[in-house]
This record gives sequence, C-alpha cells and structure tokens, in this order.
Amino acid sequence: MTAPIQAPIQHCLRLLLPFFLNRNALCEAEGALICRTHEAQKIRPCWEKPDEVPTLYQDEALPNVHDFLFGSSPGCCAYLRVPDETANYWFKNGGMFSKQSGQGNPGVLERPTEFEVGLAAPGIELFLSPHGAGVFSVSFEPKRIAGPRFLQDLNYRLSQVRSFVAYRFRLPHSPRNPDPPPAPDAPFGERLGKGGGAFTLVEWVEFLLEPLRAFGYRRIQEQFSVYSVTRFGPAADFTNPNVAASLVPYLAAVAHVEEYHHVGSLAVAGHILNPCHWAAVGSLGAAHLVADQDPPHPYDNQRLPTVLYKYFIPYLLSLMQRIALQRIMREARTTITELTCGCEERPERVAELIGGLRVLNSQSLAFTVNGYFAEVSSREAINQYYELAQQGLRVQDRFQTVQRALNDAEVMDNNRFQSGALTELGHLAGKLNQTIDNLKSLLSEAGENVRIVANVQSKVEWLEVFFVSYYATAMVYYVGHDHFEDAFVIGSLLAASFLSGIIAFYFLNPHKLQAHSSSRQPGHRSEKGPIGFLIAMMFLFAAWVALGFFCHQKKQEIPNHYTTVSEPANKDYDRASNAAPSISRK
Repeated sequence: MTAPIQAPIQHCLRLLLPFFLNRNALCEAEGALICRTHEAQKIRPCWEKPDEVPTLYQDEALPNVHDFLFGSSPGCCAYLRVPDETANYWFKNGGMFSKQSGQGNPGVLERPTEFEVGLAAPGIELFLSPHGAGVFSVSFEPKRIAGPRFLQDLNYRLSQVRSFVAYRFRLPHSPRNPDPPPAPDAPFGERLGKGGGAFTLVEWVEFLLEPLRAFGYRRIQEQFSVYSVTRFGPAADFTNPNVAASLVPYLAAVAHVEEYHHVGSLAVAGHILNPCHWAAVGSLGAAHLVADQDPPHPYDNQRLPTVLYKYFIPYLLSLMQRIALQRIMREARTTITELTCGCEERPERVAELIGGLRVLNSQSLAFTVNGYFAEVSSREAINQYYELAQQGLRVQDRFQTVQRALNDAEVMDNNRFQSGALTELGHLAGKLNQTIDNLKSLLSEAGENVRIVANVQSKVEWLEVFFVSYYATAMVYYVGHDHFEDAFVIGSLLAASFLSGIIAFYFLNPHKLQAHSSSRQPGHRSEKGPIGFLIAMMFLFAAWVALGFFCHQKKQEIPNHYTTVSEPANKDYDRASNAAPSISRK
C-alpha cells in the first residue's frame, strides 16, 4: 500500500523567460539595459552589472563555465541584476497573485485563486548569451504552503503569460495610505511599486526588457519556464519505494508545469542524485525535491538555496544551449527552404543565401567550442544533473540535428558548386571546340593560301631563271656584236643561254621552295646565295670577254689567203681596212 504523500515544508521557484537576441549586439544591448530607469518618486535604475557574483554560482563550477557565464572578455555572457533598492520598491515585503475579474471556467472545480508570495533570493536576474540567447529570471517564495497540490497550482498559475489566464500581482494597499490605488488602466509606470497597483508578470518583464527590442528581442514561448525546489522533512527518503511512489505524480506535474486538475503524465526525465535529492526536467520546467537528513544536520537549511543556485547553473546552460540551437535551426530552415525552392534564376540571391549558410556554420562552430560543454562542475552529481537537463530539454538531439542540417547544406553547396563548375567547364569546352574548329578553318584557308603563294613563287622563280638566261644572252649579243667575230658571237649566244640558265637554276632552286624558308637553324649559312650567283656570273662574263678578245686577236694575225682582188672583194676589204684602225686603237 502506498504511503501517504509527504508534506513539503519549503518551496521556492524561479520563473524563466527565454528569448532570442541579436548575437552581434550583445555589448550594445547591455549598455541600453543599464540606462533603463523607472521614474517613480525618484529615478531608479532598472539594471546594474553587479560587482560580485553570488558565491554559490561559482562553487564547484569549472573555470571555463564560470568565465563563459560571468566573464568580461569577448565571447562571454552578460550578467545583470535589478538593484536591491529598486526590487524592494517594486515588491516591498511581498504581495498577492490573484485572478483578474471574469477569469475562471464554469463547471470546473477551482483551487485557491490567490497566492501570497514574496520576492526571494537571488532576486531578478538577466543572462545574455553571445550566441543569441537570453534568459530572464525572477525568484518567488510562497508565504504559506498548503500541500503539493497548492504548490503545483502555484507553479502553473505564475507561469502563464496569456492575458485571459495570467494572474496579476498586487501590493497590499494600507487603509492609512492617503493615496488611492492606481486605476487598473493607469500607465504601467504608475502602477508599478504602488500599493494596490496590479500588473501581470509579462507586462512587467516587457517593461524591463523594452530596450532589447532594438536588438532583435523575441520571446520563444508564450509561458514562463519554472525552475522550482521543494523541501521535505526527514521522512522523505527518495530511495524508499513507497515514498518515491507517493511523490512521482507531484514531481512529474511540477517538471511538466501542469495544471492541478489535469490528468498529467508520469513519464519524465528524472534521476535520484542521492537519497535526499531527486531531480526531474521537462520541456517547460525543472523540479528538485530535497529532504532533510535523519538525524537532522546543520546543512539541511542550506540544501534548498544550494540547489536553487548551484544546480541552476547546469540548467541555465542547457536552456541557453536550447535557445541558441533553436535560433540557428530557425535561420537555417528559412535559408535552406528559400535556397531549395525556386531561387535558381537569381544568382545574386543564391550567393547571398549560401553566404548566410556559411555564417551559420561559423556560428555553430563558435557555439560548439564556447557554449556546449561536456561537463560543468568538478562534482559528479552536478554533472549528472547537467546530463539530465540536456536530456529533458533535448539539447543533444537539437545539436545533432543542427550539425546534420548544416553539414548536408554544405554538401549541397559543394554539389551545387561542382555542378556549376562542370556546367561552366562544358560551356568552356564548347567554346574551345568552336575555337578549334575556327582555327582549323583558318589553318586550312592559310594552307590553301600558302599553296597558292608557293605555286606562284615557283612560277616566278622559273621566270627568274628564264629572265636571267634571256638577259645574259642579250648582254652577250649586244657586247659581242660590235667587238667580236660573228662566229664567236653566235657560239657565245648559244653557250650563254644555257650556262646562265643552269647557273640561275642552281642558285635559285625553283624546284625546292623549302630552300627559301627563313626558319633555319641559328648560325646556319647557306652555301648558295646572291653573292655566289653574282660572282659566278661576273667570272663567266670576264672569262667570256677575255676569250673574245683573244680569239679576235688571233684572227687578226692570220694572213688572209682566200681574199680575191675583185672589185666587190676589194670593196669589202676596204671597209674592213677602214674598221681596222678602230680595233687597233682599242
């Protein structure tokens, strides 16, 4: 038989509001928040950067975790608090959360409609991550505890932000206060911190975070997440099956932040860290059940604040990891969807989207090395709770999904680049083939032109051989006709035509066109050339002239025995005699 449910003796909860933020404007956002003030009676700063971090936040936390959350170097989070003076002015010694008029569901059994609470340590905090995640935190403690069902309903009611179900906080108004309570529709600044002034928590949070709207502020859920710690007496040994069975419904309901009259689910990511500490994490909540020791121990009074501070750090890191991964996935989904749905015809937009994917890859890498920790503490129990928080918030699944999506997008980009490169190479190959065909056509035309020129050159050179032979024969005729004997001249004409033609043929080589190529080896000198041709012709001409004079001289020395003395002969002789003196003069 199940043992009676244990009675809680203390309860404290943190209301957490996660949101997106421009990751590139962290310093500007921090500066804008510090300048935020509330002008009521006197100017009160809304945020400050504390000089010291609570000791329990640093206790047993690894140095890299502490530096990431509370450091001041680039890549660290921004940690802000509402000053105690301002927080005390707003909440005084506590107030009442109650329903707005007209709320409620007819026919449904209602639980208490009022919850008297006070602001609890660590107060009002803000954590801004360099990966575009933000978490707002405010802590409350109920003035009285009426049982687990009451605490379950407290967590649920305070977590609601929708206007038709959200409870309003109101400071008590003293009858001796001469100032009347602010009207429900008065400006928010006039209701805040005034007795009888009522406001919803989301209205108050939006007032505090108003400067962040210029830096991409956006809530990611329409409900506060709840991190709560419930303390039980020494009878609550969580390793006792009967005690555990009696507390499972409450633990699951608080971890799921469920309404009290809902059936609820008992399936929850939970772990008994030790006999006096039982933890569970859901999508919207984290529940810690702690118990006093038996026999009592002085540490019993410190157990709840220790869990409220020290174990909050692993949960905070997991929550910020979840927000950062949601932001990366959200941007990647938008980019990849547009990239794969009909923007191929806009190369500029495709290049812009691919650049965006590369930026997301860089952000994922930065998150991996500066924000996604394998362990957070030197204590095993805290590391176990860190794993439990990541499991309950599904951080590891989201991280794997983001990595897989970005890797697939990178592969798609590489395939697209390769496809584009191959297409471009195909175009270039086509143009190259066309160019080669044009070159072949030009070479063919050039070859035909060369053949025509070679044919003409061959004919011209044959004509040159003819011209040389002709002019050599003509020169022999004109020179020898007046100075040499007719028989010698006639023989010389025949010899000159053949010899000059042979010499010209030998030197001009009209049958070997390649002999005229200018592309000869360096230093090569032709044995044939115009100088050799001129020397040969001059030598033959000189030899011919000398031979002509020699024959003519011999002809003059031989007596003419065959000449008759007839008159015609004498006349011819007289003409020869008349010509003789001119020859002798020469």
